[in-house]
Amino acid sequence: MSTPPLIVESTISFLKAHLPFSRMARRDLEFIAAQARLGYFPVGSTIVDPASGIAEHLHIIQRGHVRVRNPNAAVDDEVRGVGECFPVAALSAGAAGTRTFEATEDVFSLLLPRAGFDALRERSPEFAQFCTEALATLVQHSLGQLRNHFSQRATEQQTLLEPLKALVRREPVYCTAEATVREALERMSEEGVRMIAVVDSQRRPLGIFTLLDLMDRVVLRGVSLTTNVQQVMTTRPAMLDELSSAQEGLALMASRGFHQLLVVRDGELAGIVTERDLFGLQRVTMRGITQAVRQARDVAALQRIVADIAALTDNLVAQGAAAEPLTHTITALNDSLTQRLFELLLPKFQLDDVAWCWLAVGSEGRREQTVATDQDNAIVFECDERKVAVAREQLLLFCQ
Repeated sequence: MSTPPLIVESTISFLKAHLPFSRMARRDLEFIAAQARLGYFPVGSTIVDPASGIAEHLHIIQRGHVRVRNPNAAVDDEVRGVGECFPVAALSAGAAGTRTFEATEDVFSLLLPRAGFDALRERSPEFAQFCTEALATLVQHSLGQLRNHFSQRATEQQTLLEPLKALVRREPVYCTAEATVREALERMSEEGVRMIAVVDSQRRPLGIFTLLDLMDRVVLRGVSLTTNVQQVMTTRPAMLDELSSAQEGLALMASRGFHQLLVVRDGELAGIVTERDLFGLQRVTMRGITQAVRQARDVAALQRIVADIAALTDNLVAQGAAAEPLTHTITALNDSLTQRLFELLLPKFQLDDVAWCWLAVGSEGRREQTVATDQDNAIVFECDERKVAVAREQLLLFCQ
């Protein structure tokens, strides 16, 4: 049944007195008047509840006041009055939203069905702009809540937005490539450090020598302490300019599996930053995760590490990590976890005579992984034609 002309004109007259309707064409106001019905909500009643799912109507308050409650906000509740609408942002996003709308007195409102709301956005540029602005405001409000949520933790922890030079606490400890292992160790002992940078005559980094290098490359191999340190050092160290951010350093260390970062100024060694400098106040550290991955003895252990990666990510967000370094770090840690998974599982499958390669594609291949993400992978393999069927079967079982 069509809406009586008198009610249509009365509704249009009411809408014209309020934004955004005062900017809209008459034909669109007529559309609202024809589609909407009047609803009544007694004082104290809940008009829109996110727990009920996506709202079924756009409400345009005609009489009374509505309180907007946001359980996650640190600010006082908002009150809306005559001519105002809700829940615009939630309807625009096609989501249930997070805010509850309650009648603080008897409320009458025009109810525009969700289908009518969508149609109005399509036909009215003014209303579409109004919805876009409402959605943008909600996003900014949500980002503000996120910043508030992490603000206390961010002040207690080092910020990853600082340049690396701000994290350098002392002059770097270094030796030349011609120094012997004994001389390097004496220098480390004097300075009370566990690693030393190895540089050329112009103080440009060539590598690093750590206590782990001492054990693996000197002691266990029976190498003399008179050997030049250059022969047993770790080459291609993680290195960044001093103006690079701490979060860039984090991403590089994660991708290379290092726990120290050489900081340079115009190519010359200016300092050394360790993972401890970046994460001294964190409960879960990248060092702890990478060590746990290496020491994992079964799949269950690796599954527990996934939760630690999520906790580390939470800490990085608290410190203001940008999206790209954050996803690079997550990807690097997931890559190391995957490699360890291969090491644990491969002995159970007959793949010794198969040349194969695991391909990480999608978000992992682009180094854009987040904590909650799907993952696409592929395997390319080559083997004797007579063994293709067996190899394919073993690879399929391995993937499962």
